[in-house]
Amino acid sequence: MRFHPLILPCVLVLALAACSGPERSARPQTATSRTPQEHAIAKALHRIIRPTAILGRKAVDPKDLGLPIYPSAIETETGALTTHSKIETSQIVSMNTKDRFDEVYQWYKARMPAGSEQAHMDSPGGSVASFVLGKRSDPDERSVMITQSGDKTTILLNHSVRRKRS
Repeated sequence: MRFHPLILPCVLVLALAACSGPERSARPQTATSRTPQEHAIAKALHRIIRPTAILGRKAVDPKDLGLPIYPSAIETETGALTTHSKIETSQIVSMNTKDRFDEVYQWYKARMPAGSEQAHMDSPGGSVASFVLGKRSDPDERSVMITQSGDKTTILLNHSVRRKRS
């Protein structure tokens, strides 16, 4: 089974949204259980990529993502993430609404370009749908992921910009 490359960042935002606290900036930390070779590779990659991340409500302005924003959606407290590296900038916003999944799905289906829908699955435990503009190989990619669990529908908006390698 193949997963779309945007699934991992979306899962990361959902996990981070469960955390509480103010906006923060973080740098990757090295693990102590690495072999000397793994440590050297990780250190070299960190020097090359130099990633940073900002988490929190004001980390991303949803209007800057170039995606439709569902009218009754409210940004979650810690559900925004901006990551920067020398090769990519990614912005993700998590929003919630009490509207039913199907209402949100139909709203996005009417506003996203034909052919952008990548997945739509309904099950008794929840539902998920995703729309993607651009391909993983494109320098600019945008996506919308809609999930439903219980009485809450979550909308993840993502915009990634990859830089050309020189």
